[in-house]
Amino acid sequence: MLLILRLVIAIVVVVLSVISIITENYDFGKYTIGLLGIMFIIMGVDEFKKDRNFLRFSAS
Repeated sequence: MLLILRLVIAIVVVVLSVISIITENYDFGKYTIGLLGIMFIIMGVDEFKKDRNFLRFSAS
């Protein structure tokens, strides 16, 4: 579920970025950055569900 959502958001971000570059209309920038933020949150939730914490260090 999260993988599909992450892929859809990534595709939308790429499409918006390409449209902005081609048309030289950068009004989509705020939506692109917002969607990237949502994608990073989804990636964090996915890593949290996998119980992988990058701040956890081994004692050995």
